[in-house]
Amino acid sequence: MERSLYAAIEEIRGKKRVNLYLLYGNEDPFAAKWLAEELKKSLQQETGSADLEIARFPFSVDHWESCLTAAYQGDLFSSHQIVMCTGFEIVTSQIKAKSTEADLAEDVIQLFRDPPASPMIFQSSAEKLDERKKLTKQFLADNRSVVIALHKLRQDEWKRIVMEWAGNNLALSSWQIEQLELRCAGSLSMLRQEMDKLILFAGEQKQLSDDDFMKVTVDAATGDMFAVVRIVMEKKPAKAYELFQKLDQKESFFALLALLARQYRLVARVHAQPGIPDQAIAKSMGVHPYGVKVARDQSRIVSLAEAEEMLKQMNHLEFMIKSGQIQEKSAVEWFFLKLLQVT
Repeated sequence: MERSLYAAIEEIRGKKRVNLYLLYGNEDPFAAKWLAEELKKSLQQETGSADLEIARFPFSVDHWESCLTAAYQGDLFSSHQIVMCTGFEIVTSQIKAKSTEADLAEDVIQLFRDPPASPMIFQSSAEKLDERKKLTKQFLADNRSVVIALHKLRQDEWKRIVMEWAGNNLALSSWQIEQLELRCAGSLSMLRQEMDKLILFAGEQKQLSDDDFMKVTVDAATGDMFAVVRIVMEKKPAKAYELFQKLDQKESFFALLALLARQYRLVARVHAQPGIPDQAIAKSMGVHPYGVKVARDQSRIVSLAEAEEMLKQMNHLEFMIKSGQIQEKSAVEWFFLKLLQVT
């Protein structure tokens, strides 16, 4: 049976799950994770047990035994696990019939005869399945499996996903929802990221003008200033510099400094008020609680001293640029070199 991702998730929520899932179309890590979380939630509601984990393995001869053990026996902490197998290319024309991985096809077919108690998810990056292969035919024909084409999400399903994730935190116009689909290029991982940013920036107003919407969201083809900020906060300055160089030339270094200053201030506040709830910090700083949650996670990587030092350095750098003491291009290089020293 072939389904879109959202249709498969709706069936799971309606207690119509199967034992085996095959995802293909693009290797979107969020898609498989979302499916696994919905399966986990459904099983927990049905059994009343929290004793269920999600395990991830690459599909290969070396990991197949561990994959089966996790599916049928679980581990020390759970009796069963939902197993995700990535790199499942034996259902495509990318793997030759005589390859070692192809020999596992019969082992996978055995799963249809003796399915594990918990579901298994197989993920392929191929845009098309090889329907001549026995295993592919088995997945498509058997009612114990669902094949999910990640690139076949319908427009109405995309809209329902956006509305579901927005919840009561964000009100989007039809035009903005349409732009999200275009700008995210069908990537659910990118959509999740963009939705989090929109909710964060909308704050208590819960909506954005079209101009603000376009400034906050990112076109998949041009890159993401927010990704640069995230990578800087992860203490990966070399990678952040490389990504910043790839951004659209209209992206300003001042915009990066402003976003980083905001994030370092949040991290510093979280350090300074360790016992204060996120909601209280968010209200005092005029930001969405999600932004404080992100800063709290980043505070495990960036110390209070480091946050304060970077704020001081950025203030100094901004003054030098505006007073003409340094050109913006040189300032970019100086800034990322300073990041290497501080982090």
